Amino acid sequence: MKKLEHPLTKNQTIDNETLMQIFKCGVMGGMRRSLASNCLVLISNSKSNDYKNILFENNTLQFMGMGRKGNQKLGYGHNKTLYFSNRDRIQLFLFKSDEKDSYTFLGEVKLAGEPKLSLQEDYEGNSRNVLIFPLVEVGVERNITEFLLEFSKGVLVKRNVLDFSNNYLNANSIEPIIELMKKNNVDTLTSHGGWFITASGFFYNEYSSKAKMGSIYQLLETESIEKKDIFWNQNKFINPYVEISTVFRQRKGRGIRLNRQSGKIRIHSLTYDNDLFPETITISPELPSTSEIQPYTSLIIGPNGTGKSLMISFIQQIFQDMYQLKVSKEPSLAKTINYDLTYSVDSELFRIQQKDEIIKFFRKKQRISIDELILPAKVIACAFTLNDRFSYPENNDINTEIEPYQYLGIKTQNKSKYIETTGARLVRNILIASLTDSRIVNLQEVTSFLKLVPRLRIVFQAKNKIALKDTITVQNILAAQLENPNELDFDAREIARIFRAFRMNISLYNRKRLFDHQDHELIIDLDLVEPNGYENYFDEFEAIMYLVSIGLLGSPIIQIQKGNEFFSLEEASSGEFQYLSTMINLLSKIEPSSIILMDEPETSLHPTWQHQYMYGLYNIFKEFNSCHFLIATHSHFLVSDLDPDSSSLITLKRNKESKVEFNLFEPKTYGRTVEDILYNVFDLPSLRNYYFTTEIDSVLLAISLGEVTKEIKEKIHHLNQVKTFLHPSDPLTLIIDQIVKEVD
Repeated sequence: MKKLEHPLTKNQTIDNETLMQIFKCGVMGGMRRSLASNCLVLISNSKSNDYKNILFENNTLQFMGMGRKGNQKLGYGHNKTLYFSNRDRIQLFLFKSDEKDSYTFLGEVKLAGEPKLSLQEDYEGNSRNVLIFPLVEVGVERNITEFLLEFSKGVLVKRNVLDFSNNYLNANSIEPIIELMKKNNVDTLTSHGGWFITASGFFYNEYSSKAKMGSIYQLLETESIEKKDIFWNQNKFINPYVEISTVFRQRKGRGIRLNRQSGKIRIHSLTYDNDLFPETITISPELPSTSEIQPYTSLIIGPNGTGKSLMISFIQQIFQDMYQLKVSKEPSLAKTINYDLTYSVDSELFRIQQKDEIIKFFRKKQRISIDELILPAKVIACAFTLNDRFSYPENNDINTEIEPYQYLGIKTQNKSKYIETTGARLVRNILIASLTDSRIVNLQEVTSFLKLVPRLRIVFQAKNKIALKDTITVQNILAAQLENPNELDFDAREIARIFRAFRMNISLYNRKRLFDHQDHELIIDLDLVEPNGYENYFDEFEAIMYLVSIGLLGSPIIQIQKGNEFFSLEEASSGEFQYLSTMINLLSKIEPSSIILMDEPETSLHPTWQHQYMYGLYNIFKEFNSCHFLIATHSHFLVSDLDPDSSSLITLKRNKESKVEFNLFEPKTYGRTVEDILYNVFDLPSLRNYYFTTEIDSVLLAISLGEVTKEIKEKIHHLNQVKTFLHPSDPLTLIIDQIVKEVD
């Protein structure tokens, strides 16, 4: 995710409303999480028992953890967010607030070591252990790859930054690189994977064999790390002078702008080691056109077992590996698999190649680094069966929702509870979409297509339908927490405080009024026309979903409005439910320049819905004309509605040797009849009953050979009987009449 750029200078003071606007965070608390800006705002207050004044100790700022009563825990609330902020690449912004509605900016910081326990008193005077997080100021920050490229390899070797024998950053590079940083007024060197080193001697490296972060010199003194741990396993991700690294540059200054935003994305071809596919598969033959006003769509058709699902899942896995490499993580695909994928961003052609266990990247024909490789903003996998081939990210933590690969399948769900679990995840996606940006406004296109009012209502019912005020109490929350020890730890008093505000209809700092309640029901009404301002409700949404997870609130119910009436999404037909949930989930995740992979979206859809599917897709996602949809399908209705100027059709068939042959179907299929598509694209000669068609073929063959036997005459008699069931305008009645006349 792009780093947040803000207008604040150090020691500048702002009010709470300005803070909320800049960082898109909540209204209160000493730790405020924002998905919209991917940051955590830390606020210190010397007059508060919760977040006391910051102390400067051992070159770090000491910040107290979250939790007002009892011993603080790392798993509680945003203590966990702060603890994993380096790993999850979350920006931390530190403020001091000693007066009401006054916040002084102290700068951007990073977690600089393991938190320590300190014995202190809570607001009631009881002793307890609190967490103290050491923070280090970021100051002037540079990407380490770009910083190293400012010096020639020879200069870095001469200054002992790089090893003279292999150009590696190693145990002997620490002091030289810190010296180089100080000389060039750089406070912190970072990488996309969260790794960093500061001029004051702090580091973070998730691949370290011992301590992952802290003061280098103190940890060396206590033998908590070895010198090699600072750069351990990082050369492949950050060193531009090592040829096997993903950031290798053949030479400096090629005029390629790094970290450029994606443009129109188009997959062109795929080759990979697989017995099923012996040759390169062409998906799209042309570069994107600036005149395209809707997303590009590629349909992939073929009989079962020809590898449609396998092909699109492999594309997903390649890009997922690239996202992992971008943040200095190991790829998942085996190194022994050779593949070659070409795609374009606007008019630039990119190529990813894995061969002989080495991954290389190309722009046109020139080798580039992973930093110069422009990837899709997101890759989204949509599946409609429990046995899809897409990768499923196991981590469901809320911070993973901003990751570039998103899975929208159902294979992790209990089949018997499909509606219930899908509804819960659907609600989660809707809420997260409202926390990140105004993408939810596009859902009005879905409701418009279905002739519904552009509003979504989410209803949470209290356990056993007991009044909310009697259900959501500190005592009940504590009891539910004991019954659900594996769930995240939240402060029962803080959650109770949030729900008291709901009941009192409190909406601070001009936030959009969002919640309503009726005895045992908590209601969220989402306006799909003007959703701005929902990003300030992170803590409230998180508290609600937490109460669902510990059983005090039931699974959420999504209601859709038709006329003046609300009705539950579960009351819709299975096809309507699937269509609505798919489009809502997809619109909650999609961004411009995304690749969307859909496996058999026609599943459960009535032929009428299949017939309208492509029209709905083009209309709902018309704003995302920089995206590429790849759809594996069996439906001829989807094929007949492909836009002739922004689509491709790939057919897969098995040859006599059982190898799969592909064909980029050149004739345009838009507007052609169902029978035409079935015969010329799907190789199905007739829509009629299989045995009936076979009988006609055998009769016609016998007549042409002059071999009209008694058995053939019986078949002709049967055909004449069937004719009485046909519509008079059916052309087959004339054929049957001609057959009877010929034999008589």
